Amino acid sequence: MTRVLRARAGVGLVALLLACSPIEGTPLSQPPENACPCSAYPQIGRLRATCASGNRCEVLGQPDYPFTLVVHVPETSFFAAGVSYAIRSTDIFSGKGTPRCPPASCIALPSLVEVTGEYLVTAQASAQMGAVLPTNDPVRVPARVTFVPLAAAASGAEPRDLGLPLDVAFAQPVRLDEQRADLIQYQRPVGVGRYRRIAEPEPPFDTVYPPVVSEISVSPTSVRRGPPDIPLFTESLVVGGPDLPLDDPQGDNRIATAKRAAGLDDWRLWLIDTATRRQISSRRRLSGFEMQARLDTVGANRAGTTVLRDGVSVVLAPPDGFIAVPSLESPIIGGQGLSLDYPELPVPAQVAAVAVSPGPTPSPIRGRVVFTSRKLRRLDGLLTDLLKYTTHVTADDRGQLRTVLPPGQYDAYLEPEIGSGFGQSRTPIEVVGALSLTLVAADRTLVRGKAVLSDGRPLAEATVLATAAASRRAAAAPWELPRYGQATTDALGGFSLFLEQGDYDVAVVPQDGTGFPRVVTPRNVGPGQVDLGTVTVPAPTRLAYTLRDPSGNPIVRAVVRAFAQPASGAAAVEVGRGLSGSDGQFEILLAQQPR
Repeated sequence: MTRVLRARAGVGLVALLLACSPIEGTPLSQPPENACPCSAYPQIGRLRATCASGNRCEVLGQPDYPFTLVVHVPETSFFAAGVSYAIRSTDIFSGKGTPRCPPASCIALPSLVEVTGEYLVTAQASAQMGAVLPTNDPVRVPARVTFVPLAAAASGAEPRDLGLPLDVAFAQPVRLDEQRADLIQYQRPVGVGRYRRIAEPEPPFDTVYPPVVSEISVSPTSVRRGPPDIPLFTESLVVGGPDLPLDDPQGDNRIATAKRAAGLDDWRLWLIDTATRRQISSRRRLSGFEMQARLDTVGANRAGTTVLRDGVSVVLAPPDGFIAVPSLESPIIGGQGLSLDYPELPVPAQVAAVAVSPGPTPSPIRGRVVFTSRKLRRLDGLLTDLLKYTTHVTADDRGQLRTVLPPGQYDAYLEPEIGSGFGQSRTPIEVVGALSLTLVAADRTLVRGKAVLSDGRPLAEATVLATAAASRRAAAAPWELPRYGQATTDALGGFSLFLEQGDYDVAVVPQDGTGFPRVVTPRNVGPGQVDLGTVTVPAPTRLAYTLRDPSGNPIVRAVVRAFAQPASGAAAVEVGRGLSGSDGQFEILLAQQPR
């Protein structure tokens, strides 16, 4: 009996101690680590993983595919704060170094150059464009300037077309001397390199003077003596001068006619580049019921003529704030098509909609709805795709929304709130008169897969990121793209996540410090369930460099991202990322080319 009591007392004491002591959980899985020996990693072609830096298995040498490093310098940096640089792998491996920055282990960022320029118009060109005869020759015009970096050395491709997240630089006009109203310039520090420079006169000057869009190579042309000495690049854009003549000085091929029975007061008329949607002409303000306007351009002619090149459209748009009034957009073909007769339209229709979940028992959901026209109806009943109208409406807690639309054919894009568990949907609708409709969200697709290491181990606790395919982001409107998804692999490397239908770049990203690279796979996600199969993560190829400024000082806490074009030829995707330390050093682990 005594033994029984002692045993019970012992059990009670243990229970009391457990109740009073913290309980430490045991993780169900841990991420595998890259460690020697390397015999389990299969040979790929002539390459085999060998024991290298930090007792880690690596494939030595350079990646066998081209890539681009995008360096984002932090805002806290003394040099180039907030500036982004694109550095191609060919420049890294064939670059010339300095005593403080040898090319085998160091990357020196190009010098910053302070661009100083001015937008000028000759008095003759100003008079030809219809401005009040100026007293100064040339006329100084305040212009805001955008510098879009051109990432490819031998082409005019822009970052968004290549999938590279390079920052665009903006320069606002400033008055250098308050006593001289005519002394107006724009200033902006940018890196040495090639840019598409877009100089746009500020309102109200944009109603007369055209934007100037051209490619430039920025390099120092002079130095402002310091200390410190600052490299300078100075330019003058002289519209009407020898380098930037008006495309049609006499205006014979630039006279546009706009007509609207309901009036044109405060309507605007201008030319755009159809592909980029950039304004390329003066933006004329209209009045009356019919009006002629001269739309001047610079550098937009067909070679050797005063006729507009292909790929240009003319836009007739209502004043800001007009509701249910579409714009008219017509392509210029062979220099013809500058006469616009805005058609009479039927009365806009009241549209009421409710956004609901899918399934046999739908329930109201919150979200945003984008109505974008495909063809709109004229008063005579004919449909035309030259009229364009887009509007955004938010559904309330009851899923209800109301708006007014010009009659015609539309796509209604429903974007349920993030976290609702439902996906985007597109519903074609026809608006004839007052309309009530139900917009049903889409079921998301269950996507499964498995991540393993090439030595056979499951890749646990890796992050799986699914983002809209880079190949589509440049051309599609935001509401046409699927939204991102994220998951974490389990102890066996398995993962599952719900995604909207569409094209994705799916990245398996091992945990930092494990010594493995990310692997990116472009995939299309359809309805139902999708099995991505097994994603194999190999031993990495290591990139390790020190970032320095032109003076040799380290660049600290810069985010360095590696981008590579998939073998399919699509836009580049992110394949690796690193952060420079206090000594400027960073490391990026790369896998094979995305496929």
